[in-house]
Amino acid sequence: MKYIYVIGAEVVGIATLADGASASASGPAGSTEYVMQDTDPTQIGWACTVVEGVASFTAPATSYAPLTPMQFWFSFTYAERILLKALALTGIPATSTAAAIPIDPIVADFWETYQLAVTLQDDINPNLLSVQEAVTYLSQPTAPTPAIILAARVPQILAGVPQ
Repeated sequence: MKYIYVIGAEVVGIATLADGASASASGPAGSTEYVMQDTDPTQIGWACTVVEGVASFTAPATSYAPLTPMQFWFSFTYAERILLKALALTGIPATSTAAAIPIDPIVADFWETYQLAVTLQDDINPNLLSVQEAVTYLSQPTAPTPAIILAARVPQILAGVPQ
């Protein structure tokens, strides 16, 4: 099942539980949870309308301009870039107070795809669902990977807002 979390009229979080899981994921504080099918295309940033207790979700009308690899990369903060590279290339070693965090294969794929755009000197199209899903994943990864960005940063990054 897919759990969609809404604050006000905007989707602010999404969680998908593995088949057979019985517990609900927990959403952001103050959010309302809606349960949808795994195949539901709803993404963070979509609008939510509730009529007679039934929620419907609509994609924003936003269209993003293509970004050069440098525009895209510099839409991440310095701290986000360092954490992203660590989770893609080496993982994070254990400390006296925290367990090691291994390389995240989805973050690694994101990094490899970004590097391919750099090598090919090709723009990144933030309107592609795969790009939107990858950036969204950075805000809500699978444990034990920590969130690299806040959910509110997803549209900023897709728009190429420099940090």
